[in-house]
Amino acid sequence: MYRPELSVFFNMSDNWKIDLMRREKLETAWEYYSDLIVPGHNYRDELRKLRQGERSETPEETKKRIKLLHQREDSLKRQFLSFIPDGFFYVFGCELSSATATHDPTPINHTLFDQNLSGSKITWEQNSLEVLGRTFIGLEFRPNIEVIQDAWSGHDFSQDVEGLQNPEPRQLPSAVEEVELKEPTTPKKKKGGRPKTQDVVKAKIREMIGTQVLDKLPNRWDQAIEVRVRLKGEETRDHHGMAGYKTDVIARWIGEVANEETPPSE
Repeated sequence: MYRPELSVFFNMSDNWKIDLMRREKLETAWEYYSDLIVPGHNYRDELRKLRQGERSETPEETKKRIKLLHQREDSLKRQFLSFIPDGFFYVFGCELSSATATHDPTPINHTLFDQNLSGSKITWEQNSLEVLGRTFIGLEFRPNIEVIQDAWSGHDFSQDVEGLQNPEPRQLPSAVEEVELKEPTTPKKKKGGRPKTQDVVKAKIREMIGTQVLDKLPNRWDQAIEVRVRLKGEETRDHHGMAGYKTDVIARWIGEVANEETPPSE
């Protein structure tokens, strides 16, 4: 599914359309979604020019271009991994065990991609993740477009893209070298949380509160999970750290809405 209205928000040309329902494997997802997770940049076009080079370039220029290409690829891979724990992607894969190794990919908690977790290791060639004594293979990623838009909403991209316009081929090595010195872009943290998301979630809570859907569940934690599932889909049931939809935060909001609904005692 291609949504043309998002091309304006993410500054993507028609040459780089992204299928938002497509699942991309680890070894290609970092490039396929690079312009999506950091709006305003043209990373894929930059990579294409670096790979293509110029017929008239000297051996020294070719060597420099290839070095810059590898540096940019490594940088974008790190950038891709850094956004996964924030909920920018739905993640799927198979946990490596006799019980699940042959099954189709199932949802994986995106917070397991936190590189600070014990034993965390990504193997790009094998499309696998090792973490907390567990191993996941066959990794696939699909963008969570609402989280991405919410994270970047209100961000000023004018400074980010300054000097990043696609240079002429003969100026490519020096221009890209300047770009490489920049730190990977990250969205600015919003002060006061995510009011837009909070309003949406609380509206759903008010809709569900007092119904059998919530009343039959034993505690606020389980109720919070059900609220998130109703909003974001079954595949998010175990995504307790999902950006904007954390289970503990939704549980707190359920309590706040319940207090609103309870008339004061006389």
